[in-house]
Amino acid sequence: MSSWRGVLALTLVVRDEEDILAANFDYHLAQGVDVILAIDHGSSDGTPDILRDYERTGRVRSFRDEARPHVQAPRVNRLLRVAAEEHGADWVIHCDADEFWMSAIGSLRDVFAAISERYGYIQVERRNFLPVPDGEEPFYRRMVVRQRRSLNLRGTGLEPKVAQRPGAAAAVAPGNHDLEAPVMDPAPNIGAVEVLHFQLRTFEQFERKVIRNGVGHERNQ
Repeated sequence: MSSWRGVLALTLVVRDEEDILAANFDYHLAQGVDVILAIDHGSSDGTPDILRDYERTGRVRSFRDEARPHVQAPRVNRLLRVAAEEHGADWVIHCDADEFWMSAIGSLRDVFAAISERYGYIQVERRNFLPVPDGEEPFYRRMVVRQRRSLNLRGTGLEPKVAQRPGAAAAVAPGNHDLEAPVMDPAPNIGAVEVLHFQLRTFEQFERKVIRNGVGHERNQ
């Protein structure tokens, strides 16, 4: 583990993620993340119980938001402020429950410790893992094939994800793909980190996600 003494935080906005949330927490905490900040907006499954269990470790904080519209960016920006003002974060990773930030060498903590102070953020490529027939094994044992080049629904390259120093920008763009009006330069992408994306784990999970997000977008003004 790196001897770097900085604070590495991670943000998550979640809803009905009981099948993957604990794995996400365990992985990123083992990679050197100091604190995970999560907003749960209206979960009706076991997600709130998982959040309460991990809050007892002192390394996870969660907030409940009952608003139904699907508005991710304001929620992420709220967590960014908490990370900076209440936890003194040096770096903040903006993540989704189905994303796992993986370093090429060493831990995530090693990667962020090595980034020059002249750079304020990094954009990291994502890799989709292919869906497989439902089974009894956990998703990370079933889903072992990833696309060499991942595409979005429009058929173009899958958008990256972003991590930042709090001082690099006050707001994150929708989808956590970029920053709004950054005032620092991005670090060059040298392949030190990639995001493993497990978005289609079972048919039932995918169906729930499509319906839930559709209803959330319909409620946006």
